[in-house]
Amino acid sequence: MKKSTIIIISLMVIIISLFYFKQESNLVPENLEIPIKKPAAPITEIKKETEIKKEEIVITPIATTTEKTKITEIDLNVPFSSQAPFSDWSEPYQNACEETAAMMVAKYYQKATLTPAIAKQEILDLVAWENKTFGYYEDTTSEETAKILRDYYSFKRVDVIYDFSLDDLKAQILAGRPVIIPASGQMLKNPNFKAPGPIYHMLVIKGLTKTGDFITNDNGTRNGHNYIYKPDILYAAIHDAPQGGHSINKADLDANRKAMIIVYPN
Repeated sequence: MKKSTIIIISLMVIIISLFYFKQESNLVPENLEIPIKKPAAPITEIKKETEIKKEEIVITPIATTTEKTKITEIDLNVPFSSQAPFSDWSEPYQNACEETAAMMVAKYYQKATLTPAIAKQEILDLVAWENKTFGYYEDTTSEETAKILRDYYSFKRVDVIYDFSLDDLKAQILAGRPVIIPASGQMLKNPNFKAPGPIYHMLVIKGLTKTGDFITNDNGTRNGHNYIYKPDILYAAIHDAPQGGHSINKADLDANRKAMIIVYPN
């Protein structure tokens, strides 16, 4: 081979080698920067941020108002019995109004049944207990009747309230408590009483109507269940017995103070 040919081939190899080297150099940028991933925030910092956000939340409560309902009428489910359960008005039933009034309220709180047979026997038992305790059973005072409720029926709280107003009386009934009241019987003007009516009487007030009348269980008559009394008549008739025993003078009774007996459930 000629010397000139060898030189030309060598030059071509050098040129081709330089060309490829340049191409490979262009594949990598001169200022290559590899991004560095920032480390995640520590768990304590995340928790702190969360707590800050929670503190920023303000919960405003919605104000609500409920209007208190005022009760103006009530009728308590007090069981009824006449003081003469089988229409026998001989003694002791003729003078058993206090015993029957106490019995009705006791049965109300006991949620017990009251039939004529039960009422008759219980009146006889009460009369025997009173004769032993007081020496008599007729015309017991409010305090003596309260003693029957405390000692015979075992109610822990029985209040006798004196010299009260008509509104005080209504308030007790509207509070859900039946009220036993002593009365000058003839002042009640109940047409069901045998004329002229009993001198001394005791009955249960168990409700109020919308118009303010009293709903009673008046045990002095077989027609006494839910008997309605006008408030002025009933309130005026309320008088406590000056003393127990069958010797009450009407004038003394009518001049004596008002009383009401309030029984509380055990």
